[in-house]
Amino acid sequence: MLRRFTVLGTCVLATLAPRVGSAQHITIDGRLSPAQTLVGPNYTIGANLGKQVGSNLFHSFGQFSLANTPVSESATFTSTGSSGPISNVISRVTGGNQSSIDGAIVSAIPGANLYLINPSGIVFGPHATLNVSGSFHASTADYLKMSDGAKFQATNPGSSTSSAAAPAAFGFLTATPAQISQ
Repeated sequence: MLRRFTVLGTCVLATLAPRVGSAQHITIDGRLSPAQTLVGPNYTIGANLGKQVGSNLFHSFGQFSLANTPVSESATFTSTGSSGPISNVISRVTGGNQSSIDGAIVSAIPGANLYLINPSGIVFGPHATLNVSGSFHASTADYLKMSDGAKFQATNPGSSTSSAAAPAAFGFLTATPAQISQ
């Protein structure tokens, strides 16, 4: 009888305890706008959370993940607070943790291309969806090089430069970069 109670008690405690990995969230790292943790499950990522240079909108996240349990999370990029048309939304993850995407990534910015760079890796789960009217680029690169030579860096964000020039190439500093997987 004691054994049953112990097993039952353990199951109840395990059910009530927070699950590691299930409480996904999005954080702003404070490099382009004030540091903060966004409140989900439907995250709105407005232009005011980044920095616009020309038609490029730059975002810098400490963590960027979307879960599907207990509810499906979504991240919607918007032009709210922008200072003109946006052609490219360029996002990096600087916190050193892999991004786990098992929810919806949405861009409400008509025609804008969306870039997501995380040198620690990106995993797309079975419930991941994209709703972007421009193109979508995901990479585990260390930086995104612009056509004028500027580099928006994820592994060395303090040395980054934001530019109005078009994105030109992903840059890798390691021989074995992290993976993008599903």
